[in-house]
Amino acid sequence: MTQSVHTRLSLGAVVLAGVGVRLLYILLFVNLHTEDYWEYGEIAKYLHAGKGYSLFSFSGGLPSAQFDADATPVPSAYMAPGYVWYLYPFLFLGDVPLRNFLILTLQVLLSAGLMVVVYGFTRRYFAEAAALTAAAITAFLPEFVYAVGSFTPTALYHIVVVVLLYVLYGIEDRPSANLTLIAGGLQAFLFYLRVESILLGFLLSIFWFVRGRRTRAVFFLIMLLACASPWVVRNYSVLEGFVPFTTSGGLNLYRGHNASGIGAWADSVVSAQVNALGPSPRYEIERQEVYLKRVAVFLREHPLAEPGLAARKMVALWLTEGNQPRAWHPLYLIPWIVMLVLSGWGVRVSGRLRTHMPTWMFLLYSTLLAVMFFVLPRYQTMMKIALVPFAAVGLGSFWNWIRSRAMR
Repeated sequence: MTQSVHTRLSLGAVVLAGVGVRLLYILLFVNLHTEDYWEYGEIAKYLHAGKGYSLFSFSGGLPSAQFDADATPVPSAYMAPGYVWYLYPFLFLGDVPLRNFLILTLQVLLSAGLMVVVYGFTRRYFAEAAALTAAAITAFLPEFVYAVGSFTPTALYHIVVVVLLYVLYGIEDRPSANLTLIAGGLQAFLFYLRVESILLGFLLSIFWFVRGRRTRAVFFLIMLLACASPWVVRNYSVLEGFVPFTTSGGLNLYRGHNASGIGAWADSVVSAQVNALGPSPRYEIERQEVYLKRVAVFLREHPLAEPGLAARKMVALWLTEGNQPRAWHPLYLIPWIVMLVLSGWGVRVSGRLRTHMPTWMFLLYSTLLAVMFFVLPRYQTMMKIALVPFAAVGLGSFWNWIRSRAMR
């Protein structure tokens, strides 16, 4: 058997095993009878009911983010539309367990594609010997398995991130206008999954511009902004105000900057002001302004708090979040510590740091988001996909070190 055939069979075995583990997890541990798809699902339900892209409705004068078939909701820009549109077609299936199984099965298939893409990416730009290990890490890391069984855009986000990194490395390797436009389109795809990812696009553009790659920076940014503009135009038209990203940014900023503690949802002032708002097309804009003004008050009254908050949030992202019980679960914490150590070693033996500029930009973007807002375990999960190739290289290097010691 030739090496290439053996490699394909080995990769196929890893992918099939990874798919099997995910399907088993879904069948044994995921509630397939739920219709709770977070805010994405509530918006998709209103769309399906013919009531537009909406989230909040009013019952007894108070706002509610729960779907109500009899309500007249206000228009929304609370969540990016990418995962909403992913869920929307499945709502035509009335059988909830079947619907959920199909939603998650498609995410399993996306994760299978992710394993293959991670393999190819690692083989081309890191080390051929580490490629299969990288695919195996992607296949069996517990939180990656868990993420596929959740009704969130993580599975979609992961594969788009790795494909984008693949293209960005290709641009650095062989500059191309076509690849630059493709990268801009992929960055826009990320924007529609998590609008905060536009920060990554800006970081890449600034980096290229500073390095003298100005045409590349402009092409990339034009493609990104052109693809993102329909969302901005729609928001301005429907919500009667300028919303370039989402109307949940104010809340997320407040949760990272308030006197009650990182992660707090509201205080008495915020609750009273939000509950006093009435239904109107501008409801979510006015709601966001309440949070933003409260953040401004906090920063004015606690001018020296930001460095400490930033440090705590970086620790939460790169180590663990002390206030999140899930982050202390052994199946989450132990693999992460091992992966972090291996990734650090992998960075050390992976050659010139400049070669991996796209990955550094992605990790910087993830860290800046944590500092600006706050940290949940899934934010770390979304970031660490970029560390998989380094962890695979580090594991291979460590294994070779053990073998060399054993042969002395």
